[in-house]
Formats: sequence, C-alpha cells, structure tokens
Amino acid sequence: MRQTAWAVQQWIELQREHRDPYTVLGLLSPATHDTAVEILSLPDRIRGYGPVKEKAVHDAKARYTQLAADLVNPPPAPRQIAAE
Repeated sequence: MRQTAWAVQQWIELQREHRDPYTVLGLLSPATHDTAVEILSLPDRIRGYGPVKEKAVHDAKARYTQLAADLVNPPPAPRQIAAE
C-alpha cells in the first residue's frame, strides 16, 4: 500500500500540513537547530490508519505549535558555570 499513488498523495498532503521546510531553514541558527530538526521530523512520526493516524496527526499538530513558537522565539540558552 505504501508504494501506490494514493500513498504518495497522502504524503504530499501531510508535508503541506507541516509547513514548507524552507520556512524552517530560514530561521535556522545554532540556537534553533534542535527545534528545527524536531519540526522537520514530525511527519515521520505519523503512522497507522484511521483513528490511530488521526491521533498521531493531532499529537503532531500540538507539538508543532509548541515547536514553532520556540523556533521563532528560542528559549534562552542554559547558562554554563565555569569549573573552579
């Protein structure tokens, strides 16, 4: 089922739902690297069919909302304390 035209269409629709990767890359910096990687990997976490897939999509959208906010306004870097 994965190699059918229907599967390709589903993948394209999921990619559209999770934004264009170039938007994420435009905000990429050393401070936002981990957040960007997690955003771009969200579509890979969506698996299953029917209610299982719907739940995965819902969870991915909720996580995307959190990550998008962190990408635009990254949290401050943790302060490093020098060893004495």
